[in-house]
Amino acid sequence: ELIKYLKSNGYDYNVDNLVLTLCGYDDTANGKWDSYSKEEKNHYKSLKQDDSTLIDLAEHYLENTDFYRVGALLHSLKYSIDSKSTIYDFLFEIFRLPNTTECNELRHDAISCINWRLENRQSIDETATKKAIETQLIKLLEHRDKVSAYLAALSLSTMGNGEGLQILLARATDVKEQEYIRIGALEALGRLSNPLCLPVI
Repeated sequence: ELIKYLKSNGYDYNVDNLVLTLCGYDDTANGKWDSYSKEEKNHYKSLKQDDSTLIDLAEHYLENTDFYRVGALLHSLKYSIDSKSTIYDFLFEIFRLPNTTECNELRHDAISCINWRLENRQSIDETATKKAIETQLIKLLEHRDKVSAYLAALSLSTMGNGEGLQILLARATDVKEQEYIRIGALEALGRLSNPLCLPVI
């Protein structure tokens, strides 16, 4: 009923927060999963997160081009500890959005969420899921939005995949590039065991 209310009446801060609470996202495991004790893991599992309801709401916001609300929900959903969650299907849907400023910014958020999960949910996501992520990220390397391509290269390096090597090398050696971008590219190159990286690193 609360989801129907939000869909019919638009965003409401109190109702939105209540939905997050009822979906088990008011007290989330926002750290590296393997760093938690058995007792802590059991506590978070007992919250019984309802990803499907939040994804349904995010889909509604996406259909109505309320990208800010979609992004806010993504930053809750990225903490999911459900190995069967359909969050990646939704993230991949965002990957396929048009090459516009608003869509690109949301895509950047989606890639960043994936990168966070690659670093903090490795033991939860299944092998087939990781393969699907890798495939979708490789596709983004050819994206016309250069930031999307760069972020995809970063995430691939986290997976130990060097498909985005040339993108990372270009960013790391561009003296006109912003410092934090160059540092990020250098760190990504450091994760790849490729001789081409040595002169840059």
